[in-house]
Amino acid sequence: MQTTEFSTDIKKGKVGEQIFKEDFLDFLKLKYEDVSGCQSFQIQGVDFCFPLGRVDIKNSYKSHDNTIIIEEYSDQTLKKKGWFDKSTAHLFIFVDPKTRHMVFVPNTKELHTWYNENKLRWDLCFNKVSYSKNGEWQSSFRVVGLDYIPHSFYYKGIIKTTTEKTNKRIVQLILEDSYHKNKGFVASA
Repeated sequence: MQTTEFSTDIKKGKVGEQIFKEDFLDFLKLKYEDVSGCQSFQIQGVDFCFPLGRVDIKNSYKSHDNTIIIEEYSDQTLKKKGWFDKSTAHLFIFVDPKTRHMVFVPNTKELHTWYNENKLRWDLCFNKVSYSKNGEWQSSFRVVGLDYIPHSFYYKGIIKTTTEKTNKRIVQLILEDSYHKNKGFVASA
């Protein structure tokens, strides 16, 4: 039986949180509160609070195949619902740690209804057994394509140019909205 230690899994998730802080919050100079270490917010599935609302950062976006991972059960044996069903965040933000690209997905009632009606399109996969001082468990997830889920892509792009007078660097943000491509459902924010 393959196992993974919970504290190691948490450290992997911190990579996505750090990228989100550096490339989005700090880069845009947004005021925010990092609540990822507060147990009351952890229970709610919230990592950051900022002007757009509460966000839950997931280090599970694969930009090369345009997929995200949705945890179905945090404990498969007990059928304990995963973060997707428990989070009170307004946005799920999925981070690709290799490319630093991000996907913003609104956490809406419509998204959950659509997912529950369509989740069987994707296989249910099982993580290695996790363990901590409180015991062991096995979570399950689905690798979901972004084709039908309303989302926006974000990454910090820097274009270096100079002018004779100022010798300044020009910074360009790239924010691509998938709404016009959406074939699934309309989500309300």
